Amino acid sequence: MVPLVTENPTRADFHAAIRVERQSLAEIVDTFTPEQWSAPSACSGWTIGETVNHLLVGDGGTWRAAEALFRLRSPYRWVADRQRELAKRAPSVAAEQLRANRLPITARLPGRFGPRANLAENLIHGDDILRPLGLVRSRPPELQTAMASLRTVARWQFRKLKARGTLAVSTEAGNAFTVVSGFPMPRIVSGPGEGADARVTGDIIDVMTFLTGRRSPVTVEGDGPLADVLRLQMPAV
Repeated sequence: MVPLVTENPTRADFHAAIRVERQSLAEIVDTFTPEQWSAPSACSGWTIGETVNHLLVGDGGTWRAAEALFRLRSPYRWVADRQRELAKRAPSVAAEQLRANRLPITARLPGRFGPRANLAENLIHGDDILRPLGLVRSRPPELQTAMASLRTVARWQFRKLKARGTLAVSTEAGNAFTVVSGFPMPRIVSGPGEGADARVTGDIIDVMTFLTGRRSPVTVEGDGPLADVLRLQMPAV
């Protein structure tokens, strides 16, 4: 059962939500066939097995990442190589590691950004794994921690858009906030964002995946450069 949290989730709340996501994913990974394991995920260029193991790369072997940086290897290349190596193991091995209740290094970083970002990563890549196989989540994400992670994703992704303005984000759960462009980072404003330049509406995870460039069933409303960029750069279906 997903633990209840307050409207201002703590690090412990995020850690609990991350563990719930990993336990839920383990139940599904345990059922994967070799064909499913090697099938393409919704994360471009990665198989299902690589995407599952991407979530496990930060569980241990931190010294390997440090060695890669010392040798001036790209951390992105190191992660891609490592998850490809781990994906050679059987799905049951990955499921066992997911159940071990370890926390990835990003979730253990000081402050709240690390846990928020890691929960978002679990939600987004969980969808990358399930959707191409025609599978669905067994339970909705815990609302308050998922919304906090969505705000982090929206703020981080909004700074990459080649258009300025205000973006209202609304979820089917009735939560809403507005992202306002600014320097050095966009800011979040509570409320429905009346008069915003563009609006994105949908399920929490669908909005999260859409804002990170996936094709997701969200609604994009608005006229002008920002709405056009959203429709063009991050296409909805």
